Amino acid sequence: MKKIFLLVLLGFGFNVWAQNEGLISAIEMDDVSKIKKLVNSGRISVDEKVGNDEPIILVAARAGSEKVANFLISRNVNVNAQNSVKETALMMAVFFADSDDGAHVVRDRMAKTLVEAGAHFENEGWWAPLAYAAYAGRLEIARYLVQHGALVDGIVVDKVTLVNTPLMMASLQGHDKFVRYLLRQGADANLKNKNEATAYSLAEKSNNKHLLKYLSCAMNLSSGETYIDKCE
Repeated sequence: MKKIFLLVLLGFGFNVWAQNEGLISAIEMDDVSKIKKLVNSGRISVDEKVGNDEPIILVAARAGSEKVANFLISRNVNVNAQNSVKETALMMAVFFADSDDGAHVVRDRMAKTLVEAGAHFENEGWWAPLAYAAYAGRLEIARYLVQHGALVDGIVVDKVTLVNTPLMMASLQGHDKFVRYLLRQGADANLKNKNEATAYSLAEKSNNKHLLKYLSCAMNLSSGETYIDKCE
């Protein structure tokens, strides 16, 4: 009897695994017709989670599956659902490129659609979508996020941030244009993360010496001075 029960459990586990794998594959292939059938039949909800506790809207955003994402959004999916490491669909859309050559037209479109559907710009206690865009060097979509209300420094308490700010991320990766854009928008170069690192120290540690003059100047602005007037 115990053996039969175990086999039933194993069989059930395999079926769940197979269904998850099939669902993930359908999303990654942007097979919207299959996703529609699954949702319309009640076999899955638009807020379904698969794999490592990942909402399917997040899987679609990471894969660049625009048709699936648009369908889920049309059915009022929770666009701010998070995976186990507090990532959201918007974070995926602004981080990954569409192809190996760095193109990101589709994901830029997806990011804008997510914002229009109510995606949050901030992620309290964790990295924000703008920080992910900064790390990836996605300047155009970063401009869009800031123009629509994203905080240029993210959430900061008493001049300290638990995670790297967008400026820190861009400095770490050596994204010259991105760093200068953030500084023009008023990013605080004197902020420290929980490890006492600044954008300057991260750029220096990563051997991104071409950024140090901009960051140093921004760190030494007097009251009333702006980066644009003083440093460029």
